[in-house]
Amino acid sequence: MVMVRLPLNSALHSPVFPETSMVLLQRLLSVLLVAGLSAPLHAQAPARADSGSPAFLPRSQGQIEQQRTADLLIEQQKALLARPAPAPVNRLDSARLPPVPPPATAGATLTGVGSPEAAGAAEAELPMLPPARPGECFALVRVPAQYRDRLQVVQQSPASESLEVRPRRYALSSERYVQREAYEQTELEPAGSRGGYELLSEQVLEQPARLVWKRGSGPVQRIDQATGDIYCLVEEPAVYRTVSRPVQKAPSGLRRVVVPEQMASRPAARLIDPGSVERVQVPAQLETRWERELLTPERYEWRSVLCPTNMTPEVIARVQQSLRAEGYDPGPVDGLLGVRTQRALAQYQRDQRGSLESLARQ
Repeated sequence: MVMVRLPLNSALHSPVFPETSMVLLQRLLSVLLVAGLSAPLHAQAPARADSGSPAFLPRSQGQIEQQRTADLLIEQQKALLARPAPAPVNRLDSARLPPVPPPATAGATLTGVGSPEAAGAAEAELPMLPPARPGECFALVRVPAQYRDRLQVVQQSPASESLEVRPRRYALSSERYVQREAYEQTELEPAGSRGGYELLSEQVLEQPARLVWKRGSGPVQRIDQATGDIYCLVEEPAVYRTVSRPVQKAPSGLRRVVVPEQMASRPAARLIDPGSVERVQVPAQLETRWERELLTPERYEWRSVLCPTNMTPEVIARVQQSLRAEGYDPGPVDGLLGVRTQRALAQYQRDQRGSLESLARQ
């Protein structure tokens, strides 16, 4: 635990701070540095056992980290003292306070710095001390990182487009094809093949048509010698006669003969499905999973603590009153740091994560 004790009024709530210059403050811090350096040296002094032989006490991890922090603060203080003195100021500016060396107690450790994961944090630049009042003590506390779990939709693969090809389909069958095309040819036909002669019949006119008067009868008949005969003009048709005579057939000669095409069958593949190409839209592949999001990173900060410097009966009584006002049971308000007060204070620090700022404000 790193403490800064100002040799002024030790009351926790005293608002009065004497006006001093930066030079006096540097001298005061130099005295504190000398006191801080002497404690680790005495802590490393060998202790003698009953037998008279020297025995060295083992150092804990917290003491090693404390020594590293003390060395870093000493180097920063030396660099600060090597600078020229600034102009005098009328009020104490907390931002001008240098980092504070570790306390003289060899067994004390820095709060939050003893863990293995924070082994190199003491070598980094420490945060500046907050504004303080006389008698207040602060501890360097490691504040762990703050996380939150949230449901995140993560895209595994983006949306895309693919081509789906459906192949052609065939079926086995047979087909007819022209084995030989149709053509014409000329043939020689002999006369004997036609039979030589043939009987030809024809009509011959013997008497053409004519008009003749023929005796007739009618409503007026001849009764006596007083009346005459009846004659009518009649057309007689022509008279024909059939005459048959042998006629020689056509003599030998050439003729054109058409030879038809010749067809045949053969096996063949018949197309039953021409196939196709389709564009298929592939949607994006999404995955829902929980992710841990960093809200605030790990950091170190100074927090107000109770220490032997400010644990006066008056301060303990005020702390007991503040604990009772916060709903804790510190026991009777007697200004004594008893078991019930320590238990209530420890529970309050667990609830407030080690901070005593609200109690200090009260």
